[in-house]
Amino acid sequence: MDVRFYEFTSGREFTIEVGYFDTIQEIKEKIQKYEGISTSRQTLIFKGQIMVDECDTVFYEILHNSQIQLLVMREPSSSKPIKKEEESS
Repeated sequence: MDVRFYEFTSGREFTIEVGYFDTIQEIKEKIQKYEGISTSRQTLIFKGQIMVDECDTVFYEILHNSQIQLLVMREPSSSKPIKKEEESS
């Protein structure tokens, strides 16, 4: 079935074919494959609910032509955190 995705940050919409029993993790992997967005940066929202990776399309009652919102997180910065020097007592 075709599912529509709406990306919050860009306002872009795209459609991906999703299986009737695909898990959310599998859907994220398809988004990564076709749209180039790392799965770790994706948060999917359907009917106001954040979708859990282990659940499937049946659990969320996703049907053909349903729309899922995609929130794309920024890449984590590559800089290392600054360590505070320990105080000696």
